[in-house]
Amino acid sequence: MNMSQLKPIIIVLLMLTSALAGCTGTDTTDLEQQIEDLQQSNDEMEVTISQKNNEISLLQEFYEDSISDVEAERNSLLEQLEDTETSLDEINSMIEAANSLILTLQSDLVVQQDLVIQWQQTAEDNRVDLTGADLSYTDLRYTILIGADLTIADLSYANLSYANLSNADLSDANLIGADLSYADMRGADLSRPVWDTNMLGYGADLTGANLSGADLNNANLSKVRAFNLQECPAYLPINWHCVKNHLVGPGVHLSSANLTDADLSNLNLANAIMRNADIRNADLSNADIRNADLRYANLYSADLTGADLNGIDLINGWLRYADLRYADLSGAHLGWADLTGADLTGANLNGVTWYNTTCPDGTNSNDHGSTCENNL
Repeated sequence: MNMSQLKPIIIVLLMLTSALAGCTGTDTTDLEQQIEDLQQSNDEMEVTISQKNNEISLLQEFYEDSISDVEAERNSLLEQLEDTETSLDEINSMIEAANSLILTLQSDLVVQQDLVIQWQQTAEDNRVDLTGADLSYTDLRYTILIGADLTIADLSYANLSYANLSNADLSDANLIGADLSYADMRGADLSRPVWDTNMLGYGADLTGANLSGADLNNANLSKVRAFNLQECPAYLPINWHCVKNHLVGPGVHLSSANLTDADLSNLNLANAIMRNADIRNADLSNADIRNADLRYANLYSADLTGADLNGIDLINGWLRYADLRYADLSGAHLGWADLTGADLTGANLNGVTWYNTTCPDGTNSNDHGSTCENNL
């Protein structure tokens, strides 16, 4: 029973108490005070009850909101769980598909490997056999001779520029005067080719050729013209090097080659043909350049300290500010050469031919009895 239901009962009790009081006496002061106190207590209790009811309402609203939020979170988690289960199914399906594809690719790879073996055998069976063929002076430009057997073939003075000779066998082939410029000779066997004329002529022209993987280990490269190569060969003979994509060695033909700033120190360039070559600022210290042909070569500021230049032909050579200290120039031909500013300290000048030579001090050898030995 709440306070609102108790209120009438309390009033009735008070009335009965008042009536009884009239029977016993007329002083009702205490009773009225008690009624007033009870009324005040009743009012305070109603306020407290009202406050508690408000608090209960607020708590109910809070709990209802909280429950709603939790239920929403639960529903969201359930949805995510359903999505995760779906994703896992999709991932498993994708893995199964990938495994199936891998098995298919592995099977295809085996088939392709078998085909490659068959093609290799077919290529070997159908390999162009030109063993000992006479192809001298033949125009074979752009010809595809992949894997061809050209052993002992005569290709002298043949034009093989831009030909595809990759993996071809050119061992013991005659390549005297052959034009192999810009040919693809990757993996070619060039062991023991014949391309030195042993005369004033030149050997094969390999200018711009691709010699990647080519074996020149046993080749005689004397007088071969091979600069501006696309790629250097895998193997070269003793005393031969690939410098700035030029083949460099004894007897090499490097006329008009660009060797500026090249490191040619300690190399064997004896009997090399290097007319009009640009050798500015190159390092030729201690190099063997005996009997080489360097007519019209530009050796401006080149380092030739300690180099062996015995018998070298430097007619019209440009040797301004070259370092020739302790170089062996015995028997060298320096006619019309310009040695302005060159350093010949300690150089061997025995038997040097001076003719119209510009001496290191800028004077002319003809004005000093055809020598520059006293005008260094």
